[in-house]
Amino acid sequence: AMFIASMLLYIFGNLAFACIVRVAFRGMTVLPSIVNDCAAEWPCAIGATGVILLALGRQSFSKAMLSPVCQFLGKISYSLYLLHAAVLLALLHLVYGKIPTPLFFLIYLACVVLGSAVFYKYIEEPSMEIGRQISDRLKRLGTNHSSYGSAKQAPPLAEAVRAEE
Repeated sequence: AMFIASMLLYIFGNLAFACIVRVAFRGMTVLPSIVNDCAAEWPCAIGATGVILLALGRQSFSKAMLSPVCQFLGKISYSLYLLHAAVLLALLHLVYGKIPTPLFFLIYLACVVLGSAVFYKYIEEPSMEIGRQISDRLKRLGTNHSSYGSAKQAPPLAEAVRAEE
């Protein structure tokens, strides 16, 4: 209940901020980018909040989110994010106006999901493995450069690792 209340407070707080900023800049022909960005993000924010609330409140929805298809899409989601615009623009350039829109949409979905799966398998996974190897080496050396700007300042975890060796 507390999480739901905080999500609703977040949504309404941002909505209030957007309204105040819009009123403050009323009459301007070009609004500051933060106002336009905020307005453009609302459908996404409301949709994401709805998905979270449904997953928390409905057992059937929560189970559906654990389906293999949803798990696969979650796994390749960063690749989807990186590739969707490039695939869309490339397809628009190649076939815009030459095929019906529903067919275009199906081709786009197939291309972006397939491309993202390939991108995940051959770029993301190897990159994550390299990152893990580097992190493991740094841990063995007793340094953690991700949170500290200087190698001279060792994090508390490094002392524990040194004590175990």
